[in-house]
Amino acid sequence: MTDKSFYKVAADEVTAGHLDEALWIKVCADMPGAGRLSQQAKYIQLRAQELAVEAAKRKAHVLAHTAKWKAKKFVKEAIIFCFLFAILACTFVLINMGKLPPRVSAPMVPQVTMPNGRALRAKPANVTDMQGWHAYLSQVAHAHMDGVQNTPYMYFVPAGDDSAAVAARSHVQNILNGVVTVTLLPGNMICVGGPDSSKTADVIVAAFKNVRPGSFDGVVVLFIGDPADRQRVEDAVSSSRAEFRFASML
Repeated sequence: MTDKSFYKVAADEVTAGHLDEALWIKVCADMPGAGRLSQQAKYIQLRAQELAVEAAKRKAHVLAHTAKWKAKKFVKEAIIFCFLFAILACTFVLINMGKLPPRVSAPMVPQVTMPNGRALRAKPANVTDMQGWHAYLSQVAHAHMDGVQNTPYMYFVPAGDDSAAVAARSHVQNILNGVVTVTLLPGNMICVGGPDSSKTADVIVAAFKNVRPGSFDGVVVLFIGDPADRQRVEDAVSSSRAEFRFASML
């Protein structure tokens, strides 16, 4: 990622109002008499420097983290496999001894529940209900966090074709583009959703258009949308080697 790209990501944060609170407080404290534009310019400069340092650290450690993550995953899967194999072996022996009746598996029935057993609420009927949509997408994301170690990166894609909606979608697009370019460490998850599945899919496809092949190995990408848009999003994400997950909007 070039220095120009870091400045662009920092500028998009200012435009979208997604500021690093600690850094903004520091800028205001260092420049108490300066105008807001000057303070924002200083924030962009410092934030771009922070992003450059963070990207360098991620790049330096990504191979080590990936190898460690794969080793842990292999050990975990090996233990689970051995455990299940032992259970199956014991069950087989007991059945042959006549102490257990053969077990007939029940048909799988989709369960619309959260991990804590609470029912998953349906999507809001009103596309402008921002609070309702954020709550809905958040619960869907947390229901698909198996194996994710950190708080997911949530991105809400607004619906609509008016100038305000188009501008808001453009901000989300720019921020997601920056995240994809910077690259995330294994164990993280990107979650993208919105009222209009097609527009949400467009944003994800555009963001992953120039992703470095294999750069998202160990990262989960969750698309919350309609089945009709699933395949093209999965195809766009595939070259990054991210683990693609899909949640159908109810």
